Amino acid sequence: MLDTGPAVPTAPRKLAPAASRPVLTSFDYIAQIIQFCRDKDIDLRIFITPAHAHQLEIAKQLGGWPAIERGKRDLVDLLYRDALSHPGSAAFPLYDFEGYSSVTSEHVPPDGSRSEMRYYWDSSHFKENVGDWILDRLFGTEREGDPVPDDFGVRLMPATIDAALDKIRTDQSVYERDQPDEVRFITSLIQQIKLEHLAAR
Repeated sequence: MLDTGPAVPTAPRKLAPAASRPVLTSFDYIAQIIQFCRDKDIDLRIFITPAHAHQLEIAKQLGGWPAIERGKRDLVDLLYRDALSHPGSAAFPLYDFEGYSSVTSEHVPPDGSRSEMRYYWDSSHFKENVGDWILDRLFGTEREGDPVPDDFGVRLMPATIDAALDKIRTDQSVYERDQPDEVRFITSLIQQIKLEHLAAR
């Protein structure tokens, strides 16, 4: 399995000043892993981790949303081109758990609270039960009494990428409408960090 993290970097290759050789980006490394798995006949399954809604809101407010969507499109295209070049083999699947779901939209307790979240240790790190659901979705399995939530994880392909990204944007609008306190908290946090950064300059 290959975990691409909450965002798929697609920065172009840069030249190293000293060596004047191309410096590989994270996306280049993903392409190398895909080729390695083809060469070694490895069953590769790729997934994008379930970033909490707070992380998604931060990305949006900092202007990172277009890069997130572009990264997903680029990864879908990379896997599509790989599948075309290996018509006798199964396509490597890509699953996206980064969206506004019943899992990722869990309420984050305020600072100082002793309440423990069900799905996350904090807004960045998910718990073992979420990891089990990811594995179930990736391998098409289901454990008795603990099914994967219906809204958690979607396979991304050329035929589904547009609808998947549209749905995340719609779900984002719903989240921002229904959770104004959460959004205000994120906004105030970002403003505070910006002010501290300006004061330190």
